[in-house]
Amino acid sequence: MLTHLPDYTFMNGRVTPFGSNQKKRIMQQREIAKQIVTLSKEMDFAVERQERIKAAAEEAKRKLLAERLKPKGYLLLKQK
Repeated sequence: MLTHLPDYTFMNGRVTPFGSNQKKRIMQQREIAKQIVTLSKEMDFAVERQERIKAAAEEAKRKLLAERLKPKGYLLLKQK
């Protein structure tokens, strides 16, 4: 892209300084990259949290059913 290249170059190989708008674009892109990383971490955390909550709810439901449903009749005698 032409906006990322300097307007001129030194013949002796010195580094060309950034232009004012070029420096501003670089800073904006860095801020956007930081926001992307932050939001991506938040999204990953939210997905993992949702999975943990769902697993805990399923475990509680399974535990409740296990306590509620007990063998009766000959199955109770057979268990001992």
